[in-house]
Amino acid sequence: MDKPKIKLFPNGSIKINNLKTLHFSKQPSVELAKEKTLLCGCGASDKLPFCDGKHAKVNFKSKKSDERVVSQDKNYYGQDITVHFDLAACGHVGICVSQLPEVFDVTKRPWINADGATVEEVLSIVRACPTGALSYTLKGQERVDSFNSKPKVIVNQNGWIEVWGGIELEGAEVPKVQDHYILCGCGKSKNHPYCDGSHWKKE
Repeated sequence: MDKPKIKLFPNGSIKINNLKTLHFSKQPSVELAKEKTLLCGCGASDKLPFCDGKHAKVNFKSKKSDERVVSQDKNYYGQDITVHFDLAACGHVGICVSQLPEVFDVTKRPWINADGATVEEVLSIVRACPTGALSYTLKGQERVDSFNSKPKVIVNQNGWIEVWGGIELEGAEVPKVQDHYILCGCGKSKNHPYCDGSHWKKE
């Protein structure tokens, strides 16, 4: 089987080619019988996470809002490591603040203290963040934002879709960190097709 690829459509549908297994955050994985799988990006499907054509009834269009956060890196310098953060790519999953608050603390300014833990601990959190909002530079090494993860797609219970392993994306601008990124599956993102954490907000 060829490498997995993802094609995004203006109506919000997410077509995944050549994917053997679809993973879920809260339920068992599903083996896919077909070489093409269509996931929902509008959030209106009655068969979530799969697309059932409901986007046509709700007239959903995948587009970016003028109110979205514009992509811009901020650099947080430590003695041995620099952490880069792009708010526009952040889906507010919260792995960083929950697992390493000594470094990532939104109640402080600056909110990232790159010297708050060992380099290895900081690297482990940056690599675990599914959004691609975090990357890093080490002394004597160019900026690193590709971690050689295996191709995998994970559907989360709140709607966002994690994509790992550098799966090629067609139909949208290239994500800043191509190794991994998260797509919107609820239709609420202002940065569609990418997740911006809007699924956390109550109506």
